[in-house]
Amino acid sequence: MLYESGIRYVHEVSRANPTVFVFLIDQSGSMSEQWGTGGTKSSEVATILNRLLNNLIMRCTKSDGVRNYFNIGVIGYGADVKPVLKGNTLSGRDLIPIREIADNPLRIEKKTKKEPDGAGGVMEYEVNFPIWLEPEAENGTPMCGALDYAYEVIKRWVDDNPDSYPPTVFNITDGQAGDGDPATNAAKIKQLQTNDGNVLLFNINISSNTSQMVKFPDDMSQFSNDPYAMSLFRTASVMPENIIATLERSEEKSYSRNSKGFILNADAISLIEFLDIGTKRDTQMLINLEE
Repeated sequence: MLYESGIRYVHEVSRANPTVFVFLIDQSGSMSEQWGTGGTKSSEVATILNRLLNNLIMRCTKSDGVRNYFNIGVIGYGADVKPVLKGNTLSGRDLIPIREIADNPLRIEKKTKKEPDGAGGVMEYEVNFPIWLEPEAENGTPMCGALDYAYEVIKRWVDDNPDSYPPTVFNITDGQAGDGDPATNAAKIKQLQTNDGNVLLFNINISSNTSQMVKFPDDMSQFSNDPYAMSLFRTASVMPENIIATLERSEEKSYSRNSKGFILNADAISLIEFLDIGTKRDTQMLINLEE
């Protein structure tokens, strides 16, 4: 199957040819609202992103240390549009090799982890939980500005890395863009490409209204009266076949080959699962462990 660029997403991910994940994080004032039964949207998203970064580091850790398979950008948009990872050499940087992220957490917290003990009970123990991203929630939603920022960052990278697996952008938001229609800004990002395909843009709308969650639609029939949802749908990329296949195995259901990387009214579990699939399983079989 061919995608927006007419090229399949098949290149190996290696230290010589890494890939990029950019996370655009809505940090507007409404992110201070409660999300489901957990904490605020901003605090829950920060926890999810910190956990994801730690998981990516573990995936890249081999006998010789953390290998730079990924470059990571985390851009917040609220009071300003800016890189938001913190810790020693990380602050203010757009794209950071995963090894540098591993070496420079802001701090280490202790978390309690629960696992089955094999005898019908539950075992609790403490684990280290590195922190790079802290919650913020202030002002409006400059989504167009965030997309433009991501465009400039990714354009430099694809110019320097033409043989790599294309970058993936995850836009995590709870509201409508407050600085215009993001269609043109998103289209610019999706037109960028390596020789393995176009940059992928996935939109995840988080909401407490999870009873009306829509996951990976291929048309707008389920939200045709919601201009905001239609905008996020239109700007999202069609998912490559390997991501769709992984979703089908994970959820034991079929998806259209035209399904977009878009979730409307996502809960925390859906956000975690999609970030896991979008960052892990789409490249899991492509990573060259010898490189």
